[in-house]
Amino acid sequence: MSPEPTLLGKDLKKQQQKEYNKRYQQEHAEKIKAQRKQYYLAHKEKLNAYRKAHREQINERVRRKYRENPSVYAVYGKKFREKHPNVNGERCKKYRAAHLEECRERERIYRLNNRDRSKERAQDLRTYAMHRVYGKGSPECVKCGCRNNEILQINHLVKTWTGKRPKGETGASLWRKIIEMDAPEKQYDIRCQVCNWAYLHTQRSGDEWEIKWK
Repeated sequence: MSPEPTLLGKDLKKQQQKEYNKRYQQEHAEKIKAQRKQYYLAHKEKLNAYRKAHREQINERVRRKYRENPSVYAVYGKKFREKHPNVNGERCKKYRAAHLEECRERERIYRLNNRDRSKERAQDLRTYAMHRVYGKGSPECVKCGCRNNEILQINHLVKTWTGKRPKGETGASLWRKIIEMDAPEKQYDIRCQVCNWAYLHTQRSGDEWEIKWK
């Protein structure tokens, strides 16, 4: 059995220097951080101008490092999210507001290329929201007892608007809102399509509808 290869000459010195640098950075982390911050503040305009002029090269270098060390960057990302839980959400909102049309176009293309997956996710979201409103057991119409999931709907018990239903009170936006609520059953209930329209007519006109099934 051949002996394991050993580091000699320049390779040995390079390895020793690498280990020393690592120990030094760990032992003087706060000092290095303060020095970097001080340097950045003193050369802020120059550094920002360089980054702006070489943005694509910098991004490519970061992407290459990420591809080479995905596990390391995953740990960094987890630590950052734990320390700054709201930063990524705020960044996403800010970026979307500044590039709204671009984001909408990407979302449209994604939906076209992933129709089946999008439908499955939407259906799962709807089902979960309906269970949150109904509580235990399979959802059914509170008026007639219908259990056909295809015609069951989420009915607004508390209507806080007039005229056209506002954004956020329909579809996936409404389902996500219900899932995040503490007690959605106080503001919504489950009704079939017929009973839901009857409830809406009663609220608008004050006339009671009597529904008879043949």
